[in-house]
Amino acid sequence: SVGKAWLIGACAEGYAPSDEESLTRFRVPEVEVRLVLPERGGAIEGRVLAPDGEPLAGAVIRADVGFRFEPYPNGGMVILNSLRVQTRSSAEGAFRFSGVQPGDVELSVESAGLGGWHGKIVVIAGTCTRVEASLQEAGAVSGRIVTPDGAPFAGALVLASLRSAPERFVPHADWLDQDWSTFLQETGAFTATRSGADGSYRLTGLAAGWSYVMAESLDAGRGVEPFVAVAG
Repeated sequence: SVGKAWLIGACAEGYAPSDEESLTRFRVPEVEVRLVLPERGGAIEGRVLAPDGEPLAGAVIRADVGFRFEPYPNGGMVILNSLRVQTRSSAEGAFRFSGVQPGDVELSVESAGLGGWHGKIVVIAGTCTRVEASLQEAGAVSGRIVTPDGAPFAGALVLASLRSAPERFVPHADWLDQDWSTFLQETGAFTATRSGADGSYRLTGLAAGWSYVMAESLDAGRGVEPFVAVAG
């Protein structure tokens, strides 16, 4: 029975996930869909550690275990499949993903009050890749959004990057000399809030290192300001 689902796929231990099939084209209450596990897959096992080195329970681990693509001859790619899943670390800090597509897999780990961990894991068919993610104390950024005449601006959308990019941002360089296209792509995970009645905002959970905060509204446009997040 299809119910309210609009996509369907399959995964199994030892195999790469199937392509996702759309159910939106069906107009009957029950359908039959053939799903093919395309090749042998791998697995990811790991452990999440707190800043003191002890196992961390309840952390959220996310991965795209079904990502497949074909590269274009002159750069870029066409995405063939994607299967984003998540799990939580056990009391021992352990986690596991099975039935993972071989190749590069983006992995992220988050826990309330701590800076996030992000990495690229190489998965090989028929093997289990081990990873250890050590979370650090989170940094924070706070400030005020004001209009050109200095008045507080309430309700602006304020975003900050959860990832740092120390190799891509050049301190004290002119704005136009920064490699913003690469920097924004590599720091593509965000936390967000709205400025208060007095224009104030505060964002937490930031990784230590160079980052940026961005504020925007439909009426006033957008502003971006780089800063250095310090753990704790």
